[in-house]
Amino acid sequence: MRQRYGKERVVCTDIRKPPKTVLQSGPYRYANILNKGGLEEILVENRIDQVVHFSALLSAIGEQNVTLALQVNIEGFHNIIDLCRTHDLKLFCPSTIGAFGPETPRNNGQLCFSK
Repeated sequence: MRQRYGKERVVCTDIRKPPKTVLQSGPYRYANILNKGGLEEILVENRIDQVVHFSALLSAIGEQNVTLALQVNIEGFHNIIDLCRTHDLKLFCPSTIGAFGPETPRNNGQLCFSK
């Protein structure tokens, strides 16, 4: 995304310490998806107009800690939706192959439907 839109125009966030390549490639901010106030601060301070939301716990971890998975995957996503609505931001939330299963074609274009 930074190559396409410019390194200063894409702010990467994560709850983990980023690798040096991320830090050297443009702005980075620590963010916890469950901290709505912290997310809002990042959105406002950086004048964000679009959000690409990848934050989620997949089943391998989620099955070990169901409470955390529900918090991150549902409450966290609700935080993002609410902030995008409040600040009139565009939101893109891609899914993973895990949501559709291994039979899903890998080259499926813009739309993919689950059986």
